[in-house]
Amino acid sequence: MVEPGKDDPFHRLTIAAIAASLRNMAQIMDKAESHVSKDNIGLDAYLQARLYPDMYNLLQQVQYVCYVSVG
Repeated sequence: MVEPGKDDPFHRLTIAAIAASLRNMAQIMDKAESHVSKDNIGLDAYLQARLYPDMYNLLQQVQYVCYVSVG
């Protein structure tokens, strides 16, 4: 049996996409953390914030990314 690698289509379509999503979420969280410390705004305010009214708040988006990555 051949071990799947980074050139494997399954890997490119699933694992690579999930890894990219997790990296993006980590960058978003780092940016939110720097804003919290710089602007003296409570972390809860950022976690409950929405960029647009029909979007999930930041906390729900983090939960969704974790669910999709593990699920």
